[in-house]
Amino acid sequence: MEAIQILYKALSKNYYQTFLIPIESEEEINYNNYYEWIIYKDEEYIEKNIFLIRKDFKKIIKDLKPIYIEAVSETYIILANLKSNAEILNFLTNTIKLYNVLLIQLLKDISIDNEESNYFSKLSDSKNYISFNDVLDEFMKMTSTKSFNDKRSDKSKFEFRYDEWDFRYFYLRTKYLGFLPTALYTIANCFIIFLSKIIAEINVEQPEEKSNQLTSNQIIILLDHLQILGDSKLNDFPKTKQADLLNLITGLNTQNLRANIAKLDKKPSELNTNYKKDYDKIKQILEGFK
Repeated sequence: MEAIQILYKALSKNYYQTFLIPIESEEEINYNNYYEWIIYKDEEYIEKNIFLIRKDFKKIIKDLKPIYIEAVSETYIILANLKSNAEILNFLTNTIKLYNVLLIQLLKDISIDNEESNYFSKLSDSKNYISFNDVLDEFMKMTSTKSFNDKRSDKSKFEFRYDEWDFRYFYLRTKYLGFLPTALYTIANCFIIFLSKIIAEINVEQPEEKSNQLTSNQIIILLDHLQILGDSKLNDFPKTKQADLLNLITGLNTQNLRANIAKLDKKPSELNTNYKKDYDKIKQILEGFK
């Protein structure tokens, strides 16, 4: 499951933190590329310019494409090597459970003003910590007729601190930062849908097994008891052809039918205990119909 795990790690990575530089960092900071001072997880950072972050986001999504394709390819390889539908279903359901946990966090990440989001941060100020939504909400209040005429409205903490460009930047920041977790959520969800479709196909192909369904050997014993195999017309055919005919009726494996027909000519001492159990089961069934 190497490729599937690589995809999981790529989708669960905290990309936002890679666009932050600690204020106390010793490395030289290019302030043309790093724009806002923010508080992130109780630490002060300088955030990369949102327009540069947007370009990086596009590259991240582009790099995820071959990882996703590799995970899909690996899934088919794993399924081809599993021996039973039970093993296949177990693998698929466990993988879906794993990715569903990832979806929960990515859904939180999409709302960047949710404190549980990995993309949540606040503007850094020597005295106040103000969220980006606070800035946008105040801007809407300040530009409304009611707010301009309402002398009771307290705009002191915002006056002269944010110009029109700041508000536009805050708006675009909210829009762009939400783009990556939305894309990551979509990719993870697509992988879950891909796995779910395989499960649906298996469930359609495999009807529910009936607990009272007779085995190939039990069917042969039953037919022998009912003297169907001893019918003169059926006896005209060699045992190999009898098996072919029963295959058309039951859909059971022809070779198994041939082997079980051959057991009818053997002595009881030559048969194992499983045959005795099958014989007793058929006898019990027939007695139940009397």
